[in-house]
Amino acid sequence: MRVQALGLCRFSYLGEGGFQIEHETLAGRRALLYDDERLALRFMWFEQVCLPGWAAQTDPDFTLVVLTGADFPQRWLGRLRDVTAHIPQIVIEQAEPGPHREICRRALLRHIEPLAAVVGQFRHDDDDAVAIDYVARIRADFIGKLQPLYAAHPLLSVDYSRGVTLAAIHGQVQILPQISHNLAVALTIYMPPDHPKSALDYGHHRLNNLMQGVCFQDSVMFVRGKHGHNDSGGPLMSGYAWPMKVENHKAILQKRFAIDLAGFARAVQTLASPSPALESRDRKS
Repeated sequence: MRVQALGLCRFSYLGEGGFQIEHETLAGRRALLYDDERLALRFMWFEQVCLPGWAAQTDPDFTLVVLTGADFPQRWLGRLRDVTAHIPQIVIEQAEPGPHREICRRALLRHIEPLAAVVGQFRHDDDDAVAIDYVARIRADFIGKLQPLYAAHPLLSVDYSRGVTLAAIHGQVQILPQISHNLAVALTIYMPPDHPKSALDYGHHRLNNLMQGVCFQDSVMFVRGKHGHNDSGGPLMSGYAWPMKVENHKAILQKRFAIDLAGFARAVQTLASPSPALESRDRKS
């Protein structure tokens, strides 16, 4: 049985909608998204937190589409290509401004394998991470546990709800273990290959109203990045805390996500993310 693993990561894509921070004009949104200070912050998280886990996947059979704007600044586009070059499963696509969900849907659906039995689709933010066995779990859990449920409900979400928030606010790093349901990270939607919609057509906070869902919390499966510049805002941690000894933080991030916590902390200190000016500008946007 062929279970395709296919995801989308939006990297400062300039589109219509898709952001909780609103702007009156597309030019205003472009100015924020392409701000050099903001992009330096996004790349730090992308390189230090997001990419290591994708590079280390125990099952390398997946496609991650990284979507950015057609006018993404060239020097930053070159860096995006450079930092992803060692992960052949990453495909960089550029798109003109357009309706957010429609553009994301097109970017995903053009990579669907029509002969796959089922497609496990997922969204992924550039400042989050999934465990190195996430792709393996997408396949093994479907084949070994979920086929009967999917046969009855051929639109099925699977939520890996145990993880941590990795916060870096004003140069201070915190790790907050949490069990949170239906975050955008480590959340998979199984659908037929001819399904007309994509995972981003379904709001992750509303999935329980839209389809059948299963939750697994047997393993640490996600890192959620928080840095005071998240579009979603909100508290540092949601859901429920679970016990993790502080002395185990470094080992768990390395083992489960290939994240070098000491290296990340040094990068945070160097960047001093976020700056007061950037944080103030976000609140006014």
